Amino acid sequence: MDLAHLLILPALASDSPQRIERLIIPTPDSRNQVTISKLKELEGTIEFTCNGHDCLTTVRRIIPTDECRGAYDLALGRQMWRYPQNPNGILDIGGGTAIARLFAPGGALLRDADIVLPGMSYVAQRIAAAILPRLGSTADAGLIMDAVAAGHCKYGSTDIDFSQEFVAVRDAWILDIRTKLKSNWAKYLPSLGELVIIGGSASLLQPMCEASKGRFKIAPKPQFFNLYGLQKEAS
Repeated sequence: MDLAHLLILPALASDSPQRIERLIIPTPDSRNQVTISKLKELEGTIEFTCNGHDCLTTVRRIIPTDECRGAYDLALGRQMWRYPQNPNGILDIGGGTAIARLFAPGGALLRDADIVLPGMSYVAQRIAAAILPRLGSTADAGLIMDAVAAGHCKYGSTDIDFSQEFVAVRDAWILDIRTKLKSNWAKYLPSLGELVIIGGSASLLQPMCEASKGRFKIAPKPQFFNLYGLQKEAS
């Protein structure tokens, strides 16, 4: 519950009292009764302080939903699935971890196909290890991720360019992702439609999309794609 407060309440902060009829919160498993009961504790009127401001928020109803559900439904609504009669997937590339999920025709989540994969922080840590001899000390993974996000591979304010290390680590990471998808989705691959990639680091998987000849594709505005789906569901 304390973690739920830390993650959710800042997003609800407002200078004036507000009332939220339906608050949709993604979870790894929306069937988990322990998680649901904890999230339900956020229902009602909550008084809290955020950045020195007193806030008052009333949440009428908490609705847990499965991670990637918003993205799948949004892609379906936008007719992005060329083969809606087949299983289709979402790969959400986050900072700490990534999650790959398959949805059956009609939208049912194929839970046996869930795969948890290393996210962008893993890539940064591998790069940090690779440039350690040149840097002379342990590199800050956050600075590496900031540099990649900015579109260059310069470490902080130094002259160290880690472009070669980035490409090598990224390609190994992509190979690992492809291998795990093929292994875990073996029984679904013959009928798999497409895979839409979302998340703040989705663009790093462009080489995998190109190799798939169109079966894998990066969503428009991938960092916010799932959020847009949840917003549509909440409205």
